[in-house]
Amino acid sequence: MDIETSSAIKLFFPNPSLQLVYFEAIHNSLDANATEIDINIDVLSFERVDTLKITISDNGDGFNEDNFNRFKTLLRPRDNLHKGIGRLVFLNYFKKISVLSEWGNSRRSFVFKENFSGESDYDETDVPLDKRTVLVFTEFANERIKSYDNLKPDSLKEQVIDQFLPKFQDLRTQRIPFKIRITLKADEENVKKGFISSQSVITENDLPRFSTVIIEDVEFDAFSKIKMHYHIERSQGKGRQFTAFDIDGRTVPVKLLSPGAVPAGYDCIFIFESELFHTNSDSSRQKLVLPDGVHEVIPPKNS
Repeated sequence: MDIETSSAIKLFFPNPSLQLVYFEAIHNSLDANATEIDINIDVLSFERVDTLKITISDNGDGFNEDNFNRFKTLLRPRDNLHKGIGRLVFLNYFKKISVLSEWGNSRRSFVFKENFSGESDYDETDVPLDKRTVLVFTEFANERIKSYDNLKPDSLKEQVIDQFLPKFQDLRTQRIPFKIRITLKADEENVKKGFISSQSVITENDLPRFSTVIIEDVEFDAFSKIKMHYHIERSQGKGRQFTAFDIDGRTVPVKLLSPGAVPAGYDCIFIFESELFHTNSDSSRQKLVLPDGVHEVIPPKNS
């Protein structure tokens, strides 16, 4: 890799979180046309972060020559929908990511780590192989894990659905079935914290059903219309609200509603889609970055 990675991580990911590792890996899998993704989390205990191993596998297109060339060269995105830097967040949390990719009659393996050289082992087989790419994350780089929710399948399921709602909705519209399995194996469980060996599965059946309205405002005449996709449903629990922008198939959360704006006992989801937001997120895809002269909050008009 032609750039000093530790400095690049600080530059492009000023506020990293362990969830970004899952998100980036899932995004790469979906980008490679994967329809099945398995996330296996193995750890001795929540406190023993040195034993954490995360294995993420998929049935996508794999690290063929074109995909690998882009991966090994930082800031070489496929198109303007991609940043070309997402994989750096891996190295913020793990010192070593072992990769094995198989497709057709080809197999490639390499280890992604600090100052990655861009080298890989490649060979061809006599018989065709099933499509398979496996990433194994080891040697956790931090002193602790901030939250049990970073490892619990039920919590990660909700976070993954929220992050990829636009992409999942698109797959459902195209009638492309998909399945993401998240499995935790903890040798020492903490039942009080809900930290137990378990599995959660994400399919199209877990997605909310949206209605859509078109928002037009003279303040945005120079830009495309805004579609608001919304889902409001009574919840068995206390309910929740989630408001976000759809940016390139992923969501960027934004706080547009006050906590008391949604009645208790309801799930309310609002996703805003527009060409105005297209490609306009920061490098870590955590914040909307609007064009010059456009603001999230429109000032009140003079009376």
